[in-house]
Amino acid sequence: MAPTLPDPAPHTATVAPDDVPGPRPGPGRGRVLIGSLLIGNFSLFLAYSGLLGILLPNQVAEVDPAGKVGSLGLVVSVSAFATLFVQPIVGALSDRTRSRFGRRTPWMMLGALFGAVFLVTLPVAGSVALLAVLWRLVQVSLNIVQGPMTAILADRLPTGQRGTASAFVGVGSMVGATAGVLLAARFATDLGIGYSVFAAVVLVVILLFVLVNRDTPSTGQPRAAWSWSAFLKGFWVSPRRHPDFAWAFVARMLFVLGYWAVYNFQLYILVDHVGIPLERANAVTGQLSLVMLVGTVLSSFVTGPWSDRAGRRKPFVIAASVIIAVGLACPLISPTIGGMLAFAAISGFGFGTYMTLDVALMTQVLPSDDDAAKDLGLLNVATNFPQAVAPTFSAFLITLAGYPVLFAVAGLLVLVGAAAFLPIRSVR
Repeated sequence: MAPTLPDPAPHTATVAPDDVPGPRPGPGRGRVLIGSLLIGNFSLFLAYSGLLGILLPNQVAEVDPAGKVGSLGLVVSVSAFATLFVQPIVGALSDRTRSRFGRRTPWMMLGALFGAVFLVTLPVAGSVALLAVLWRLVQVSLNIVQGPMTAILADRLPTGQRGTASAFVGVGSMVGATAGVLLAARFATDLGIGYSVFAAVVLVVILLFVLVNRDTPSTGQPRAAWSWSAFLKGFWVSPRRHPDFAWAFVARMLFVLGYWAVYNFQLYILVDHVGIPLERANAVTGQLSLVMLVGTVLSSFVTGPWSDRAGRRKPFVIAASVIIAVGLACPLISPTIGGMLAFAAISGFGFGTYMTLDVALMTQVLPSDDDAAKDLGLLNVATNFPQAVAPTFSAFLITLAGYPVLFAVAGLLVLVGAAAFLPIRSVR
């Protein structure tokens, strides 16, 4: 394991190794947990990427071929808005859950089960409205899984191991995203089987995760009296009292808006901007994911441990954002498959670094140790809100001015997001 980082400022929400809440795994079990987090995030991002990148756009194109860009933006935006506060709410509830299965396990299993059920019903959607409703239910369910799983990293691992653990989480996420696109491309013409395969993967992986990494029973843990007023106030974090949390929130929000503004429309970019047929575009999307994966894996395994040894997070995430902005410029300059491959290679390297260190940095700016799951979930609003806005925002830019403006605006947003990390003082 990597050496322990210097202690951050006292008000940050990091915890020392002896103060990690929940079960504290030994070296061997710690490695099992990190490996399990890799596989768990692999399964979630396998579903997210395969569904958003291939199956959902193909289904939208079948249901509404003439208005596919606007319809896809509507379906994705509606579902993303519905999930804005799912993770912080579920995080807060899981913090308070008392059961013989622990705090996180019941919620993870509930989300996986409902997610699988709603996934297998998606192929019946014959209209944009019904597709939006069912996709919303899928997204809510998967977010119910992801919130508690993210909190487990802060629950059980000391600060000095979180960079390495985040590297594995980042690799699992990106490998899952790549594998999801490749897997989904095989079922682009058979959506029913495709959705069922993803449902089975998520359900089985999450079941194995909670069985291998058994949570400590929480039935005997004290729990403060419930107050709706306190609960609702808990979702407000004062930027004045916790400026680092606020800046991290803004930085992530701008990054996600810029990156996902392009990512959500890769299939249509290949068809309408590059000018290749839909069938070939499905295959090329998989190739782009493979190219992106190479850069992601290389950067993740290098930058995670390197950040732990250096005791620094900010320079890595800032550099990653700049690299991604350069990648976004490639299809703007060259609207070809080659330009898209350059985008995938460069952005993949930057995205791997960002994904690796972003989680570790976020765990070091949380306002409270006791509400880690809720606060991490609240930070995830900085992911869900721009993801909700991005499809409609992108569709507007594409309709108004075309794909070149989309790439230019996306790159600018990522760069402004990088600048938002600069004022953070408690994390080096």
